[in-house]
Amino acid sequence: MPDERIAPLPTKEARDRLRAVVDAAIATIPYGGGALQILFDEVLQPNFDKRREEWLKKLAEVLEELRARMEGFDPASLESNEQFVSAVSQATRIAMGTHRQEKLEMLKDSLVNLVIRGASSDLLLARFLRFIDELEPEHFLVLKYLSSPEKWYADQGIPKGSIYMGAPKAIMDGARLPVSGAQLDLVLGDLDSNGLARTGSLGTMMTEQGVWQPMSTDLGNQLLGFVIKQ
Repeated sequence: MPDERIAPLPTKEARDRLRAVVDAAIATIPYGGGALQILFDEVLQPNFDKRREEWLKKLAEVLEELRARMEGFDPASLESNEQFVSAVSQATRIAMGTHRQEKLEMLKDSLVNLVIRGASSDLLLARFLRFIDELEPEHFLVLKYLSSPEKWYADQGIPKGSIYMGAPKAIMDGARLPVSGAQLDLVLGDLDSNGLARTGSLGTMMTEQGVWQPMSTDLGNQLLGFVIKQ
């Protein structure tokens, strides 16, 4: 039976054009040009090439997954999907600017979700991709916890225990989140300021039912639905 997998995307080189631009820029610097040339040749260019290749592989995985999940899927149909084309353009820029594999996975899953479900608006699509760019994977994990502390505990295999009265911060301390202390405060502040979660009541005394209530906003929940593989 013939192999029906989608062939890997071509790795068209833009190295000559990029090199011409970089060489021209370095030539205008009166001092340190040689050191900059070495920095570009031996440090930056190899890493740029590696990131480009990794991202092209992720785009190939997007097509493979769409082929597996959508009956009769034809990659050529994406040519007329303006949202997808714009999203790939923005995602490519983000991918070239990060070394974190978690972000590449979120970008890949976002593109798959976009084709399968579509985006509610161009505004939200652009904003959600910006969130992937500006926030770190830790933000998304904490947001996932805030969207359902009870489910997080269950998924992590953490016993809930019994609480008569307490503050949401107490159960957060036992949630085994990927950040703590000042870093957690920074993440929580970012989520709150971006309208993704309401974290101002973390220290407020509540009943047991109140302690376990979700603290993510509707926007935060939509963002999670956009970046998490469905």
